[in-house]
Amino acid sequence: MARRVMETVDDVVYAELSNGTHVVIKRRTNIPLVSIAIAARGGSLLEKRERAGYTALMARTSIKGTAQKSAAQIAEATEGMGGSISPSGGADLIDWEFSVPSRHFPAALSLLADVAYNAAFPEPELEVERKLTLADLQQTRDDMYRYPLRLCLQSAFANHPYGHSLEDIEQGITSASSEQLRAWRNERLYPEPWVFIVGDVDPDLVMHELERELPQPNATSVWVAPLAKWPTEARQSIEQRDKAQTALALAFPGPDRADDDVYPLHVLANAVGGLGGRFFEELRSKRSLAYTIQLLPLLRSAGGAFVAYIATSPERESEARSALLAEFERLRQQPLPAEDIERSKRYTIGTWQIRKQTNSAQLSELLQAHVLGKGIEEINEFEDRIRAVDGARIQEVAQKYFRPDVIVEGIVRGNGKSR
Repeated sequence: MARRVMETVDDVVYAELSNGTHVVIKRRTNIPLVSIAIAARGGSLLEKRERAGYTALMARTSIKGTAQKSAAQIAEATEGMGGSISPSGGADLIDWEFSVPSRHFPAALSLLADVAYNAAFPEPELEVERKLTLADLQQTRDDMYRYPLRLCLQSAFANHPYGHSLEDIEQGITSASSEQLRAWRNERLYPEPWVFIVGDVDPDLVMHELERELPQPNATSVWVAPLAKWPTEARQSIEQRDKAQTALALAFPGPDRADDDVYPLHVLANAVGGLGGRFFEELRSKRSLAYTIQLLPLLRSAGGAFVAYIATSPERESEARSALLAEFERLRQQPLPAEDIERSKRYTIGTWQIRKQTNSAQLSELLQAHVLGKGIEEINEFEDRIRAVDGARIQEVAQKYFRPDVIVEGIVRGNGKSR
């Protein structure tokens, strides 16, 4: 398998193999470790309703045996190299990651490629993972944070894969066979695979090993992402529970992850959220209306949301909701103080810089930027984009997105009791 292209841009090596695999290598020689990822676009975004849950089940079962190795042999091999393979099936992509001492790079790449491309999904192991996944979904139902958020997203992204219900996912997982999971893996991984390497490795050695280990593609399906359309009117999804609290996830429409509006929304969320932020101070410290408050810009490739989560006592639900909405309206009507914006920008950049200290964090950043975003410029421009945010830009996105007429809510309403 010969390479087609190999060039360096901003200390990142880019290559493309003859089988269409995109390769991104960032060399870091400060510590003898290397992180490797094999990834592809898709994830649950491309799951039709009858395939809901396939990506997550496929990812977690992939490390349970290949055509050549059993689950025990895979576990023993990864342990011997001082690491573990982490498969992930998210909303927008699938990937397998492996971090090891750099001396193990050839063996680690070989094992990772075997797991990603040759997972056999043996029936006994599949049944175990199926039961564990279904148990995890049941735990989600009982979780007063995750379940209101899921109810909210089900309403916001109805008739789109982002909005598959737990029942949809349970049905898909229950019916998925080994053959169907293999077909799904091939359909998603082979058309446009990516490999990311960050660490103390020689790019020429990396290319040699990739040429030897990666297979030729055997599928030609095209990745077409369905756009997520936000509802044109307000919606609520409510469930009653024997719980001591009421939990509410309230969402406004938001940009997709490649939109320029993500930068002022990041600064806004960090300025008014958190322990010292305006929302916390107003709803909890001053008025004791909420036990917990979180603000979450949810950024995905086919559409986004800006979510606020609060947990409150059942008898104060209406008051807490009204106070929360009043804070969003305040953001629409009044610019944030300059000192709050500057503090948030420092925090946003500082936490981003801290996250970049490890190979695995840089690997994840490169993966997200290249597979789902604008590439290396997305990373290189981040600090400047955040620094350029001002009060007018923040108020502009607040007025654009925080529209009360299209609010979507997921509420788990407690009755003051606990089971």
